[in-house]
Amino acid sequence: MLEYIVISIAIASLLISLKKSAVITISITLFVIFFIEIAYFLMGGSLYEVVFDTSDPDLIRFFTSLFVHANAPHIIVNVLVFLLVGIPLEDKDGNRNVLIYYFLGGIAGNLFYYFANLSKGGAILGASGCIFGILGAFIVRYPNEEISMFLGFIFMRRVKAKYAILTMAVIETLAVFMLTNDNVAHIAHVGGFVAGVFIGKMIPKYEVGRETIDMSFLYELADSEEDRKYVEKILGEEDYMVKKALLESFLEKKCRNYTIKEKYVICDGKKYKFQILRRR
Repeated sequence: MLEYIVISIAIASLLISLKKSAVITISITLFVIFFIEIAYFLMGGSLYEVVFDTSDPDLIRFFTSLFVHANAPHIIVNVLVFLLVGIPLEDKDGNRNVLIYYFLGGIAGNLFYYFANLSKGGAILGASGCIFGILGAFIVRYPNEEISMFLGFIFMRRVKAKYAILTMAVIETLAVFMLTNDNVAHIAHVGGFVAGVFIGKMIPKYEVGRETIDMSFLYELADSEEDRKYVEKILGEEDYMVKKALLESFLEKKCRNYTIKEKYVICDGKKYKFQILRRR
């Protein structure tokens, strides 16, 4: 039964992702499914129903395995990396391309794992192959773009994609050749990455047709030279997550109460609208 629940939620997520942010929608979906997994397991169910096993291949479990995770650290790390890289990639390439990188990376990861374990068998679950598909596409399309990334326990706020992602790819490749036995499907990571690289090269680049937002109204809240410099820092920031964090920090300083909406903010009861400059 669990496999049909997961498939249903995954399809709904896909349909929503065609209209909304694919990265945010899929991230939420992964957590929803994870909590369902926990409840199902506590009721005596087995996760084997949604895990892809090379000794007993099943088409439904081939896909459900891309949405389930073994434990909390597993899903937290996957979603964190997905958000750090997926959001800037989606901002440049759009939600539909992100869906292509994500799912084809996951499919390739499972196929790599399947053929690597035909003789001995093995089970796989998790969205890691999908995430590495995103990483592979990013590095060939925007190698010099600066992103935020975790490398082990080290968080780097601004590092060029070609350095951060290539380091991760090399580590995973070495793990495969060294036959690392740590219950991690490194070959699936490599498969997803390779797929992302090839797909990223094949799909032509284009500018996402979206609204360009002018947030210069923030100068109205700046009453010192320090504030104005901080506003300039916000306006010049290109990383979405960093920009939002800077905006929140500024509003916390200038407003007793504030709310951030899609096209405006409210500071102490006064609404400030984001101005739409143009479409590109």
